[in-house]
Formats: sequence, structure tokens, C-alpha cells
Amino acid sequence: MVVPARRPEIARAALAGMPGSVEWETLGLVDADSIDAFAQRFRSSERPLDLLVGAAGVMALPLQRDRAGNEMQLSAGRGGEAASSLRTRTQGRRRG
Repeated sequence: MVVPARRPEIARAALAGMPGSVEWETLGLVDADSIDAFAQRFRSSERPLDLLVGAAGVMALPLQRDRAGNEMQLSAGRGGEAASSLRTRTQGRRRG
């Protein structure tokens, strides 16, 4: 299982004791460069993408904007999840 997180140390603590193999990756859903870098690392690993869970944990922020000028909660909760999904989606098609 690959767990991408903006702050991997918090994800590690939250999933401590999770059975099986767990890998941690950095992924900031409001940062297009971070999304591209994660997708490139994942695609270059040539692992299949069997399941992608979009669950950004952003809620009730004061008004903030990402670098593109989009509202931060919308950018993380919808835009970033969609972008990361689209950039990694070809991996699932490699399995026969």
C-alpha cells in the first residue's frame, strides 16, 4: 500500500500498526508540482494502481488561496484529488 500525504509523519502515526507493507509518499494536493512529482514517481515504479482512495482531510479553513488562486478547501478536496487521479490512472490498465 502506498500512502501519499502532505505530512507523511502524521499519516505514519495515524496508521501505526497497519498490517502489510506500507510505503509513504509526499503529496500536497494543492500543489500542482507536488501532484506531478508524485504521479511521475508512481508511474515510473510500474506498479499497478488497483485502488485509489480520494480522502483529503481539509475542512473549515479560513479563506485561503492556492498558487493558482483557487480556494484552498476546494482545491485540496476536489481539484487535487481529481488531478492526482487523472495523472496516475494509466497504471491500472497495465494489469492483464
